[in-house]
Amino acid sequence: MSKLWPLVAIFGAAAGLGGCALPPVLMVASYSADVVSYAATGKTVTDHAYSAVARSDCSFIRILKRKPICVDKPPDTPAPGPQLAAAPEADAPAAPAAASERYVTIGSFLETRHAQEACARYAPYHPAIIEAMVRGRHFHRVIAGPLSASEAEQLKDSLIAAAPESKPARG
Repeated sequence: MSKLWPLVAIFGAAAGLGGCALPPVLMVASYSADVVSYAATGKTVTDHAYSAVARSDCSFIRILKRKPICVDKPPDTPAPGPQLAAAPEADAPAAPAAASERYVTIGSFLETRHAQEACARYAPYHPAIIEAMVRGRHFHRVIAGPLSASEAEQLKDSLIAAAPESKPARG
């Protein structure tokens, strides 16, 4: 027991250097908030705060990947994937989509890496990953587009060809 006290004193002194130490309850709360934020968005609370101040997409974890901390999107670039419009009124007829703006859902995945693999596999069709919540579960949907009619048909045919054989339902 007497050997434990010097170790506790050293760690206590190290934690208190420079006035940076927070009470343990606040440290645990801070780490918990970071874990929850990172699990939900891929960014810590500090990353979100820095992104808001810098008005950019910032993540300090990019340093480990030898990438810049903040990444700016080009100002006139629309978000990838289909653009969602407001729901039409009940009396108004729905406007048809432009013939050149077709989108195909490649798949819906629970794990990000599977969605990224699908994006790589179908890269010629300009896929994007769209986040979705379905019955409380977080999915990563891979959607390709905008596509021409012939590109959409080609992609649908390749998806059907790549699908595993389905077994007949038992009665």
